[in-house]
Amino acid sequence: MNQNSLKDLEIKERVLIKKSKLQSAILAAVATAGILLVVSVAPNAFQILKVGNLEKKIKRYKLSALSRARKRLIDQGILCQVHTENGPALKLTLKGENIFQRIELNNVKIQRQKNWDKKWRIVIFDIREKKKGTRDELRLLLEKVGFLQIQDSVYLNPFPADKIVSMIKANYGVGRSMLYMIVDQIENDLHFKKHFQLSLER
Repeated sequence: MNQNSLKDLEIKERVLIKKSKLQSAILAAVATAGILLVVSVAPNAFQILKVGNLEKKIKRYKLSALSRARKRLIDQGILCQVHTENGPALKLTLKGENIFQRIELNNVKIQRQKNWDKKWRIVIFDIREKKKGTRDELRLLLEKVGFLQIQDSVYLNPFPADKIVSMIKANYGVGRSMLYMIVDQIENDLHFKKHFQLSLER
């Protein structure tokens, strides 16, 4: 299987995980705990321990559904089972960590500042056609975190976004293909100020 095929497969798996609340809950629980203990309470079943609110979300599912979801995550190479001095446990694989981080990015938002510093943050990216899936995913993600699309691959926000952009670059491997700029002025920016509900005074 070539690299592009693997990339497409990973994108499909991320979509499947997002659609499954149970798998997402298990993934989040393991990520939160680091290594999550597995306690056998029935054949092929397990109990989640010490994961705060996530514990309640997972325990409401039937044990059979939990087992199936866990098996799918292991079969997809997202989780692996390891042995600890306290017994068997679940752990994120490297692939699982990457997928979880990308899912988490969808919950991040650019923080609105009380006082705007009168500067614009612009993101420009140039992704090749053969990576169309990644390009489309980036467009959706940039809009979700708070950027406004002003041209085909040009996005705008008035507030600091360097940390979020760094996370995106790291998780999508687009460091050289994505440019983050801070500019003092943009021609005819009244529309943008209205969109972001900024003061119309310069």
